[in-house]
Amino acid sequence: MSAWWLRTAPEPAAEEEEPPGRTADVTKQRQLAESLAGSTVAEQEQALLEIIRTHSAAVLGHAEPGAVAADARFMDLGFSSFTALDLRNRLCEATGLLLRPVVVFDHPTPVALARYLRTALGARNDQE
Repeated sequence: MSAWWLRTAPEPAAEEEEPPGRTADVTKQRQLAESLAGSTVAEQEQALLEIIRTHSAAVLGHAEPGAVAADARFMDLGFSSFTALDLRNRLCEATGLLLRPVVVFDHPTPVALARYLRTALGARNDQE
């Protein structure tokens, strides 16, 4: 007896990290990293935190970034899978980085995400 479905089954598609057409913006990454370079680690993280809070507030429909507490968990702020992906897309655009679709769940607070972005950008600390 022959297993015909094994011969006719399509090959599984290779998993892609990013959707087709999405590429890193190296120029934007470099510009952001250079703008952070002359600052202390705390100042760098604060600048990235403001970017995160601004975009988080917009995704959640808040008028002010202050509505997003820096140490609150994204899930507690009301993020769903859909809004987390929207935030990730906005952060990709703002930073030039290619971020994983689950970056908000991997780094569950704005502070944790700011620290991750600082590392991903390779921001130097010329102050120490």
